[in-house]
Amino acid sequence: SKQQPDFDWRPFHLGYRFGACLILLFWLLWDTIVDTLYRPPKDSGWVHSIFPIYRAFFCVVLMFWLLGCCIFVWSKYRVNYIYIFEIDPRRAASIEDVFFQATNVTIIVMTNFLLYYKVLRGDFPAWVPAPFFPMLLVGIALVWALV
Repeated sequence: SKQQPDFDWRPFHLGYRFGACLILLFWLLWDTIVDTLYRPPKDSGWVHSIFPIYRAFFCVVLMFWLLGCCIFVWSKYRVNYIYIFEIDPRRAASIEDVFFQATNVTIIVMTNFLLYYKVLRGDFPAWVPAPFFPMLLVGIALVWALV
């Protein structure tokens, strides 16, 4: 009797993480565009002080997604990017690994930005002050870079 191979859950996990990223993206766009049209914020000074921090983190998020797309295209068209960029083949990340990291970073950055924005607008209880969230994000990035 043949044994059935175990089911590969990686595409499922990647799919629901990608779905979470899409939901967070729509929520973020709704809060920053639609809610702002109906109830403009009292003070827009936060944009000039905190926005560069979040802009940098969103650039890192974009970098992860574009790296995943590049690896996908290079693999599809059989470009030996591991040899070209002189990457150690034993340590080279697969497409799934890059997209898992992209979804993790996206979820963390978007959730942090939503919490910051909600606390700033008064839509969320302010038991944690709003400037705590960008500092938390920088702390998470430092810990992740050191590990």
